Amino acid sequence: MVNIAGFLVGMGLWGVVLGYSAQAVPSQSNPGLLCPQQLGLTLDAIANQSQFQQGRWGLLIQPLGNSSGSPLYAREHQKLFLTASTIKLLTTAVVLETLGPQFQIQTDFMGLGATPTLERLRVIGRGDPSLTDAQLIDVAQQLQKQGVRHIQQLVGDDSAFQGSAVVPTWEWEDLQAGYGAPVNSLILNQNQIILNLWPQDLGQPLKVEWVSPQPADAWEILNRSRTVIASDPESVDVMRNLNGSILEISGQLRVGSEPAAIDVAVPNPGWYFLKRFREILATHNITVGQLTLLSEESIKTGQNPSHPAERLITSIQSPPLSELIAEVNQVSNNLYAEALLRVLATAKTIDNPSTDNALTLTQGLEHLTQTLTQWDVDASGYVLFDGSGLSRQSGVSPETLVQVLMHMAQAKHAPIYRSSLAIPGGKGTLRRRFVNPPVQGRLQAKSGTMRGVVALAGYLESPHYSPLVFSIVVNQANQSIRQLRGAIDEMVQVLGRLRSCQ
Repeated sequence: MVNIAGFLVGMGLWGVVLGYSAQAVPSQSNPGLLCPQQLGLTLDAIANQSQFQQGRWGLLIQPLGNSSGSPLYAREHQKLFLTASTIKLLTTAVVLETLGPQFQIQTDFMGLGATPTLERLRVIGRGDPSLTDAQLIDVAQQLQKQGVRHIQQLVGDDSAFQGSAVVPTWEWEDLQAGYGAPVNSLILNQNQIILNLWPQDLGQPLKVEWVSPQPADAWEILNRSRTVIASDPESVDVMRNLNGSILEISGQLRVGSEPAAIDVAVPNPGWYFLKRFREILATHNITVGQLTLLSEESIKTGQNPSHPAERLITSIQSPPLSELIAEVNQVSNNLYAEALLRVLATAKTIDNPSTDNALTLTQGLEHLTQTLTQWDVDASGYVLFDGSGLSRQSGVSPETLVQVLMHMAQAKHAPIYRSSLAIPGGKGTLRRRFVNPPVQGRLQAKSGTMRGVVALAGYLESPHYSPLVFSIVVNQANQSIRQLRGAIDEMVQVLGRLRSCQ
């Protein structure tokens, strides 16, 4: 199976590079039980192996409920690290405790005029990241049943989030991938298009299949790929120009192999929403005249999105927040995390803001910081530029992650928060990790991975010891993701062997 491993820059295009799907190295540690006094030497023996000598390790192991006592083990635990997607632990904790597990994001469809012709249909987006074609099809069916046959003006109100939809501190290559899709208030199909590349007969180009509906705007495909014999290596590059009009495909897949799935970020998500909705309406015999996209800037220049005669035709409710944060923490969905951070900003007023910047992202980060301070999380232990951890300017200490996990273990919605985390063998990022005892069925955690960074933080119910909270991260390592992840997994297996020793 071929999966996305990263992006490269070349000749003014951004390229998707596919590689192997990383698997955890099976633990080779002694299955015998371990006294707490032996823990430090055992963990150091793993981290200090010669292949990891260029890496930088940060760890904090703490018994659950003992936040004020001495940790079981600490290593550079107060230093800042790149922790990748484990930053989502902070975002989801604050959003859950602030908005509550039943909170939903509402998208409204406001009509002006009478059937069969509406003068205007205005879609008010508020950042629901779960909206797909299926919900828009349902709206189109409702309109059809109400006798609507023509809409003179279809308006997308994309003004709820202020500032650029592109996270300014994300690297350019990430912005072209589905996992780096722009974040706006009118989100559809996670602001990405999906295509499969299928091997054909030997020597033939790979077949391009749109999995999600093909974009309304025509894309030019330059296909320089080929199908090779079963013994040849596999590698596929998909490069997209910045305005989203050209896809250049190169590389090779083996005859008879599985297709390579590619997610590409939509460059203009508000317009993508409108054009896709127009296509769906057309399939229900509803024609559309003018398309209008209302942004923050257009409203500032005098375009009034509301009208006193408008009426609510229908609304779409997102799943409850408890389900949205599970999508964030289990499958590490960046778009969901960033959208929820911005929804937090629009739903709550910031007390005594430290900046006059009106950007929704900034407001969300400000609220997150204020809430963590109220929880007595040391402000020196984190520097945040996004809510998902994709930014390489964000830094968090292992201590901060443990402090948040400790707080959430005693918080009002503790069971919901813990159940949002990934578990070995379950849905999400741990489905192929920790398949053997002693931690299977006892671990709830969030992983984080990017080039040179592997992290894991969460809760471990040890069968012979007190429940643990832990954070483990390695930076600046020149080993493969597979090797680094294997070392962390071995450390967690060691924690599962702890027992009380008198």
